[in-house]
Amino acid sequence: MRDTLLEEWIHVMPYGSSAARNALLLAYLRIYNGRRCHMALGGLTP
Repeated sequence: MRDTLLEEWIHVMPYGSSAARNALLLAYLRIYNGRRCHMALGGLTP
């Protein structure tokens, strides 16, 4: 998941600070784990 975080979350947009970036982490993880299509599931969401 580390590469995914780098490509889809950290490097997607500039953040004003590490605190601002970290504040959005939980929202990103909810999307990643709950709504994003997963290749391991044949493109389905969990």
